[in-house]
Amino acid sequence: MCSDLHSLAVVDSGVKRGNLRRGDPFEQVVARGEPVDEAAGLCATRWSGAPTVSVYAGGVRFYRPIHIGHVVEVDAHLLHTGTQTMHISVHVRSGDPRTLEMAPTTHCLTVVAALDDNGAATAVRPWLPDTAEDTRLDAHARHLTTLRARLVGSTLFGQNLPAPP
Repeated sequence: MCSDLHSLAVVDSGVKRGNLRRGDPFEQVVARGEPVDEAAGLCATRWSGAPTVSVYAGGVRFYRPIHIGHVVEVDAHLLHTGTQTMHISVHVRSGDPRTLEMAPTTHCLTVVAALDDNGAATAVRPWLPDTAEDTRLDAHARHLTTLRARLVGSTLFGQNLPAPP
């Protein structure tokens, strides 16, 4: 299960070449995670058939800058389902539109909850791994859930927090 989004890294700041830097409009969008959140939400909505909301994003890795004028590709893949949540891996790649070469720029894991008509979390159908790689990624998502649960109530997060998805 996957969703793909494509866009062009265009900047209105008058800069015609180079890398997107802090302060450039598209870099701010990528840094805030809007394309990542949009791709994860699309993937989750397609799986659940319901509106969704992101409840967690973590493990963000920035590999290289996005160059002005490059095509940006965002891929989201369902890794695991909980009772009301979907764990989605999001990869961002970019490349010169004059070539077919795309290189990784960013990766993260997003957890998305399905919502009912009243905006409350609702059940999602289970996703079952098809391949050995799917099974490995599902197990990894379960392991990360266990690690996050251990942090609840720790000095890192404070006291009386709800358990993460």
